[in-house]
Amino acid sequence: MDDFKVLLDETDNSIFAAYKAWDPISRKDVSAVLDALSIDINGKRFLDVGPGYGSALDIARERGASAVEFVDYDPFVCAFNRIKGHTGWCTDVRTKLSSIAPRQYDFIWLKATFSANRFIDRERGLGMLGFYRYPKLESILTDVDRLLAPGGIAVFCPHWDFSGTQRRTPDVQNTPVTTALKQQGYSALPWIPDHHMEPIYPISFIKTRPGAN
Repeated sequence: MDDFKVLLDETDNSIFAAYKAWDPISRKDVSAVLDALSIDINGKRFLDVGPGYGSALDIARERGASAVEFVDYDPFVCAFNRIKGHTGWCTDVRTKLSSIAPRQYDFIWLKATFSANRFIDRERGLGMLGFYRYPKLESILTDVDRLLAPGGIAVFCPHWDFSGTQRRTPDVQNTPVTTALKQQGYSALPWIPDHHMEPIYPISFIKTRPGAN
């Protein structure tokens, strides 16, 4: 771990440094959701899509999850979380979730992994090219649903573009993002302190896959 931190310092990975700075906040984040919704992940299989510093993974392990796994595109994120003892895949979270074995996770966490505004821009024909171009949100949600075990829960909280205290999209309730999520069986969570945050995380969604014994 020490050698890895030296490598990070030498490469000046500013994005990963930001993940580290958010670690205390992120630990409170996933704990707040689990506690507010009385979700017990002891003995459950936990997947974080886009784990960053691995804060949610650490909480899942501390709470007794039987499997704590992740998927991310960033090799630094993948290497760091593997060093911490978590299992994961380094691949494109937008288009390659279908490569993971289906129907196996009891809880899937997607916080800050996706930009809501990129999905909106795509629908308006303003999608970026190359790496920054998103597929349709519906295709990602279908892949997430495929990974959920019967009775499994997914929490999806995208980030929203903002400047200062002003969000680029003031009314997050009436957007193609919210519509797509609701059509896929998600519902908006009530406001949860330490999880929701203005202006970047004003809304979060949850889905429970039918079929639990």
